[in-house]
Amino acid sequence: MLVKATDGDIEGLLRGERIQCEREGDGQLKLTLSGKIARLYLLDDGGSLLLRAFFKGRVSLEKLNRWNENARLLKAYVARDGDLAMESSLFLFGGVSRQAVPSFVRAFERDMLQLIGFLSE
Repeated sequence: MLVKATDGDIEGLLRGERIQCEREGDGQLKLTLSGKIARLYLLDDGGSLLLRAFFKGRVSLEKLNRWNENARLLKAYVARDGDLAMESSLFLFGGVSRQAVPSFVRAFERDMLQLIGFLSE
């Protein structure tokens, strides 16, 4: 059961599930998910995780809003520089199983690929 985590904890859990990751700094891991780069941040003194990815190119706000109307776990928006941003959070407060972390990352990967497909239709 995890209620707080360190970079090493998260890295070990992800590598144990063959998720490619490397430390980029204190509280930050770079992940490669289906060939795309995402970053995982440990926040709240290790009590929560934020997973975020950015993609170059303009997107239709109308399509993005349609996605967000139905999305449950992944938030997508246009970043300040105009690129597509997507993010999701996992709170460890109260405790989560050790399997919840790699499952969270895999769900993000799945939703990220679905969003990219949806926006290119």
